[in-house]
Amino acid sequence: MAGIWYRAGAVSVTSGSKKVTGFGSQWKTTTYKPDKGHTFWGPDSKAYEIDYVESDTVLYLVTVYAGVTAASQAYGIDITRTSTIPAFSRELSAQLAYAQAQYDSWQQVLTGTGSVTLTAPDGQQIQVPALSAFQPTSASLKALQALTPVKDKIAVFNGPTGAELITLTAFMRTLLDDASLTDTQKTLKLPTAGGFSFRNKIINGAMVVAQRGSYGTSGTYATGYTVDRWVLDSAGTAVTWDTAISTSLGEPQAFLRIVGALGNTGSSLWHRIEAANCGGLWGKQVTLSFRLHGNTPSLRVTPVLHCPNSRDNFSDLTFIQAGPSFSTPSNATWGGTVSFTFNALPVNVMNGLSVAFSIDGLNSPSAIVAISEVQLEVGEVATPFEYRPYQTELALCQRYYIGQVTIYASNNDNVWCASRFPEVANMRALPTVTTGAVYNGASGVTIMSDRTWSFTDLQQVGSFYLNIAGKPNLPPIGGWIGVTVSSFSAEL
Repeated sequence: MAGIWYRAGAVSVTSGSKKVTGFGSQWKTTTYKPDKGHTFWGPDSKAYEIDYVESDTVLYLVTVYAGVTAASQAYGIDITRTSTIPAFSRELSAQLAYAQAQYDSWQQVLTGTGSVTLTAPDGQQIQVPALSAFQPTSASLKALQALTPVKDKIAVFNGPTGAELITLTAFMRTLLDDASLTDTQKTLKLPTAGGFSFRNKIINGAMVVAQRGSYGTSGTYATGYTVDRWVLDSAGTAVTWDTAISTSLGEPQAFLRIVGALGNTGSSLWHRIEAANCGGLWGKQVTLSFRLHGNTPSLRVTPVLHCPNSRDNFSDLTFIQAGPSFSTPSNATWGGTVSFTFNALPVNVMNGLSVAFSIDGLNSPSAIVAISEVQLEVGEVATPFEYRPYQTELALCQRYYIGQVTIYASNNDNVWCASRFPEVANMRALPTVTTGAVYNGASGVTIMSDRTWSFTDLQQVGSFYLNIAGKPNLPPIGGWIGVTVSSFSAEL
């Protein structure tokens, strides 16, 4: 029968050494382990006391091995005393002592202060803070601890030693839920592209510059300008327009108001953006926003984008995209803002861009639609309308149109008199001159083509020269003649 000593594997011993090396042994991991005080019977058939077991294959004796050096020899370890009452007593006593030390340490963790030393089962010691170290000691932290959590409330300090709960609003929750910078910009209505200033590609989007006058009638199957930069046309019968002021928003707000007529089958309000102002639009999404008011639910306004097929030639357009049809309910307040983001613009937007509002429902004199704060900007967010100073907006408009001026010149040759006219803003092309009243026999005015700067140079403001036609000998040489110029127009 097999014995109960441990004999697995073989050992190598060295004369005069306490170290014993095992081969095929499991001194540390076997069920009944060799341990301190057990008897080791060596290859020399003598008994030695085990000091400690280092691993499955290394142990050390209390005394040096007295036999000859030998390798791969049989051996035996008497482990029968493992289960004796004295051995059990020693093991139990050691375990209880370890447990008591742990209890004492954890009592210090729970009730003590500062750091507490804990001993791990492998003998390693670690320092941990006592529970009291985690408790707030300042008045402000104690104030937070005293608050009772409530749904949709967040804790804030209301002073050096106080705290309170405030409501987490839907807007705050939306802002906290934003997963990216772009989402945050959208929530805060900040531009996602294009910068913060001069982001609006529309000139006179506030409808405040009206050099031609404050009212008029649209053309029928023909276009006609209203306020500066805005063209109106109609099908069926013409409609009328004027500039209106509303105070429903808390302060005076200008609108372009269009009044319907019997027989009208549709009208369109156009804005033309020249190629020079379309840089950076190719491949970009743009968002159009505007304030809209109407007095009947049947009125519908649809934004539409076109682009010229050649540079600034708005008589030959290609359709890009139409937005949704926005209704104007009769109970709408003046100035309700609507918006739509268009897809990335095609390459021929570099030829210019036409922004149109197709208006249906103006088939009655009582039908009225009003539009203002039109803004076209790069990005996916309709930001608050960009109000530019009036003088800035006027200068932008005068690149395309200048209202009435009066020109005088000295009649030195009794035939032609040249007058230099400085431009407030450089016009985009050689303008068409429309004349009105004449003075002292002047018969008309023509514009000379030899200006002092190039029409393609957008960085300078120059002058052009006017020839005023007079009559020979009237008035005398050295006198003057004059003419009223109704307008200079370089419209698209």
